[in-house]
Amino acid sequence: MIIIVALTAIVAMITVMGTKNGSSGNFRVYGSGTGTITETIPPPVGVGSTNEVLLYKISFGGRLGLNSRTGWDGNWHIRFQDVSQNELDRTRFQLTEIDNIEFDYNCGKIIYVSGTGKLNKTTGWLIFLELAEQEVGGEDVESIRIQISYPGKDWMYDTATDFDNNLGCPGHTILDSGKIFVKD
Repeated sequence: MIIIVALTAIVAMITVMGTKNGSSGNFRVYGSGTGTITETIPPPVGVGSTNEVLLYKISFGGRLGLNSRTGWDGNWHIRFQDVSQNELDRTRFQLTEIDNIEFDYNCGKIIYVSGTGKLNKTTGWLIFLELAEQEVGGEDVESIRIQISYPGKDWMYDTATDFDNNLGCPGHTILDSGKIFVKD
């Protein structure tokens, strides 16, 4: 019984006080969400299958923003399941440091995030994220753009090259599943 009470107290303290790297309840402005973007093509003619063929897929999630106690804070994870830049296939990115966050309204509510992180276990990767929440034709639409690079490599990956463009927010891809929320 004492163990249950102690665990309940610890969970309550974490909930109220927050934890480092994005689990804090002290965000004044932030972007958060989870989702998946995919790019598919119609099935080959004459094969008999009616299922679309998956070309590219990325899933992601996290929360980042301005923490009232610590400044820029948060966490963001990306799983590159299959993209045109083969070096990224089946890798995981974790944001480790936020350099800057900006909010804008050029295509709904949008948050721009730049920072560094690790891809699998290699640190030093540079990331630029754009998360957008907008209304199109009376419906909520969420979209994302991810750009990632590593110093010394001669390429920068950009989701705009693999995924259909969101015409309401150029360069962004509308989520196939999930939700993005921008609180400014």
